[in-house]
Amino acid sequence: MMDAKALKKLIDRYQQKADTAYRNYQESGVSRYDREYRNNEDLADALRVALNANDEHTQLISIRSDLASLAGAAEQAVHHHDISEATSVLNNLIAVASTYGVYKRRY
Repeated sequence: MMDAKALKKLIDRYQQKADTAYRNYQESGVSRYDREYRNNEDLADALRVALNANDEHTQLISIRSDLASLAGAAEQAVHHHDISEATSVLNNLIAVASTYGVYKRRY
C-alpha cells in the first residue's frame, strides 16, 4: 500500500502532465494532446480518490480503536455498578464523537 506522500507525488506528476497536454492541445489543436490530457487527468483523479480512501481508512482504524476502548470502560462501569465511572465513560464517548465530527456538543 502506498503512503499519502507517494500518492500526493503521483497526483502532482499526472496533474502536471495533464496541464501540459491541455496547453499543447489549446495551442495546436492536435487531438493526441487532448487524449493525453484526458488520460492524465483521469489518472490524477483516480489517485485523489485513492488518497481520500487512504485517509478514511486510517480514520476508521482510529475510530474502531476508540470504540473498543470505550466499550471496555463501559463494561467495567456496568460490572461495578459505578455511576461516576459510567458518567466518565459517557463524557469520553461525547468527546470522541465530537473529535471525529459526528456529534456537536450542546452543553
